[in-house]
Amino acid sequence: MSSTRPSLLMLSVPWRLLLACIPLVALWLAVLWAVALP
Repeated sequence: MSSTRPSLLMLSVPWRLLLACIPLVALWLAVLWAVALP
């Protein structure tokens, strides 16, 4: 039981990082679009 807990934590960390990156990438795309359109 104690061995499954760290592995779950190791899995959740990159997952949170990925979820945090999605809005950042969307923001970047929005900025690039706003700059490229006019």
